[in-house]
Amino acid sequence: MKQRVFAAVLAILINLTWSGSSSAVPLAESLAHQVSYHLEHESVGQGEPVLVDVDLENLTSSPTEIGLGGDGNGNIDIKLVKPDGERVARRPIDGRNRLVFSGKVHLEPGGTYREVIVLNEWVDFDQIGSYVVEMGLKSSPSLMVRLDVKVSAKDISVLELRCSELLSRITGEASAQESIASAKALSFIDDPIVVPYWEKLLDRSDFGDNAVSALARVGNNAAAKALISKMDIADQQIRESIRRALRTLSDRTNDESLKTSIDEALKK
Repeated sequence: MKQRVFAAVLAILINLTWSGSSSAVPLAESLAHQVSYHLEHESVGQGEPVLVDVDLENLTSSPTEIGLGGDGNGNIDIKLVKPDGERVARRPIDGRNRLVFSGKVHLEPGGTYREVIVLNEWVDFDQIGSYVVEMGLKSSPSLMVRLDVKVSAKDISVLELRCSELLSRITGEASAQESIASAKALSFIDDPIVVPYWEKLLDRSDFGDNAVSALARVGNNAAAKALISKMDIADQQIRESIRRALRTLSDRTNDESLKTSIDEALKK
């Protein structure tokens, strides 16, 4: 059963008049949980990405604006307690040479918004055991919530299932934000099992460069063959990225057979 944790982000006081007397009281309905967080999987194997769905809902009768911060997560604080008790904070992101979009979300009454956070981008789940994740908006530090994550030994069959699920979200009808988050999550699966999934994204202009980088990181025979198979792709930018990646693989490999295959492909 998925954890679902709520945090109130908007406190509205109204004046109610009863029998000629008036008093300011909190409106419980307006304190309704407008931001909620839940883990997509509470138990994961080593090497699996850890994803959190962040849901916003405006339950008031007025339009509201919630600031999630740059790139939709700059205002989200993340702290982690590892199985050995070590406490770690969210890693800062190098913002140099990056375009950062505003994370302000405008919601009309009854409006909703969802985004996916890939926790591996901020903290590491490198030990087997139970983790505690604390999340919340920096602008409301008193409303941090707790999520419990259990990490077990790597299970290749489950890891392959996760790859398939993420690919479906990237290529399906998910929102742009969810597709990007899914590609980011796939990039954190550091196992050769990802090769055929990234290969299917090589000829996409939106995720082709991500696929090239991921396959270059894997760097095995299957990854090199996947890159070689797409050397004639129509997209010039991706085609050039493939050639650069293959040159890098050729320079660093100790497999003479692989080096020969790459070098011959690059001569064409």
